Amino acid sequence: MDDEVAQLVALVRRKGYRNLIFDLDETLTQLDVPWDEWIDQVVGALPPAAAKKLTALLAIDGAPWGMVVNEQIMQDQAFYDQFIKICQDFEAKYFAHTPYDALVKALPELKTNGAQLFLWTSNTRQTAERALTELGVLPLFSKLATREDAKLGKPDAAAWRSFGLADNELSTCLMIGDSQSDELAADAVGIDFYKITFFK
Repeated sequence: MDDEVAQLVALVRRKGYRNLIFDLDETLTQLDVPWDEWIDQVVGALPPAAAKKLTALLAIDGAPWGMVVNEQIMQDQAFYDQFIKICQDFEAKYFAHTPYDALVKALPELKTNGAQLFLWTSNTRQTAERALTELGVLPLFSKLATREDAKLGKPDAAAWRSFGLADNELSTCLMIGDSQSDELAADAVGIDFYKITFFK
């Protein structure tokens, strides 16, 4: 177990977190796919001003690019339909990943110690289920919130409701992710955040 994971396990034990919400890409595993192709398609579907804004955010590792996509989704149902299709087609075409082995190996211990595990990802359900299956941990997760499960993605908190956790459980929840989007999503919900830096 590396230091980052050991610190996470110790934090969960010390603070008594019972609901652990994990990001997927660059947290549990890194998706090794040609993201530039996806970026080109999404940028091409946006109006010029939004396209410029998205391109600038995507150039900054971990920046909350989802805010630009969410703004356009709220204005334009046709863009939402197009965006979902771009994501599904791209992620159906490409799939490869590099696991964060130490973190993946810690999941059964966290579950055994009484935590519920959730996944909150901007990737599609097909990608999430395939990655967790290949990692051998899909049965450990109580619920997955994926790209298709809420109209607005992270950092918006819309997908949070799909977990069915009550407001009085927020102090028992910890979001584990790698990006500013994950941290802002945790802040939007009102839960604590633990940053994963392994892939940085």
